[in-house]
Amino acid sequence: PYFDAVDDSFYRDELYRAVRVAITAAGGAGAAGSGPNWLAAVTDACGDMAAAAMISELAVEPLRVTADPDASYVNTTLAGVQVPVVDGQVRELKSRLQRVNPASANEEYMTLFGELITLEQRLRGLKEKAVGGL
Repeated sequence: PYFDAVDDSFYRDELYRAVRVAITAAGGAGAAGSGPNWLAAVTDACGDMAAAAMISELAVEPLRVTADPDASYVNTTLAGVQVPVVDGQVRELKSRLQRVNPASANEEYMTLFGELITLEQRLRGLKEKAVGGL
């Protein structure tokens, strides 16, 4: 599933990151069963007591959606998680690119420029997903 493809590096809050790591340690969303057994496996895999408590909170908290959650909901939510991190990567790459002289380091400049174009396309796609593909 898409959830498993979005690793813990995209979670900026430490508790959410710890929950994400615990989900991976429990086999990931793709291997998830249902109900209390899977929640117990995730909680047992969690090394942080506060994050373990958060797992219980998240399990019972109602989702803030008007329709049943589906793949679109997951895609939108996970894209929103990734946007700030990828946006920071774009800013960092632009900063690096500005410090390279294209006349004296053309190969490095072109490599960085290619990476920037790819990363900006990824960011644009994530932003579109984050607003529901509008």
